[in-house]
Amino acid sequence: MLPKKILKKNESAIITFNERCRVRWIWDSEKDYDLCAFFKTKNGEEGGVFSNEYTGKKNDLGYLERFPFMTFTVDDQALLDLTPIFEEITISSLTEMEKVFFCIIGYTPALKNELTKFKGEFELISDTGLYFEIPTVTSKKGQVLVIARVDIDDNTLLLSSVQRVLGLGEAYNEIPGFNLICKT
Repeated sequence: MLPKKILKKNESAIITFNERCRVRWIWDSEKDYDLCAFFKTKNGEEGGVFSNEYTGKKNDLGYLERFPFMTFTVDDQALLDLTPIFEEITISSLTEMEKVFFCIIGYTPALKNELTKFKGEFELISDTGLYFEIPTVTSKKGQVLVIARVDIDDNTLLLSSVQRVLGLGEAYNEIPGFNLICKT
């Protein structure tokens, strides 16, 4: 097991990876959470990688070997009622990105326009031996948790623990690419 570094709210760390990096949201309740990655590229394009249940498009899951160089992995544990439950996004490159926001969506509350608290752990594990965890228990209720952000500048990747709870409207206005999952 790799040594784990815990990032508290507003803490940051430089990350590296060669070929693969995984981010994971892990939880052990019956809540229906979804891990999503939303991004803005260096040329201003916005996008996202998330479950294809939002729009029904297979390309929402992303691609590892071509842009956006990240892919959403649907976890079968949730279907088997095992705990802990997790969802994962695998990343092969961030060189075209300016920033990436990792968000957790309270799927069922969002559909019902209700609010929820968030409880779980966000992990980032790289093939260079880095292992970061952001444990989270929110006191504020909302529909979207911005758990972490990666800022890319001159090929330096800075992971920041954000832990900010938003409503759907706030997320739509503030997070690049979030509009892709919103039905208008």
